[in-house]
Amino acid sequence: LSTLPTQLGGAFAGLSGSDGFNVALNFALSGLIPTEYGRMTELCAFNGFDNALSGRLPTEVGLMANMRDLHLYENSLSGALPTQIGQLTKMSGDT
Repeated sequence: LSTLPTQLGGAFAGLSGSDGFNVALNFALSGLIPTEYGRMTELCAFNGFDNALSGRLPTEVGLMANMRDLHLYENSLSGALPTQIGQLTKMSGDT
């Protein structure tokens, strides 16, 4: 790619069969985490740290049944964690 996107769009939600998604250290990626990401049920790791993501973590995160590693630190996320995050029973203790 000659230029990287600046928004974390829902188009990435169509990455079926992918077990990892890494947009970490982009520094310019901004906006909300799309609710469509809940459809990425095979996703095991999502690295989105060191960006400018904002808003709340969507409740649909609870649908990501295979999620083991979720790294979203160093962003501008707000609000409480959704209770649905408790459905992620495969999360490792160091996440």
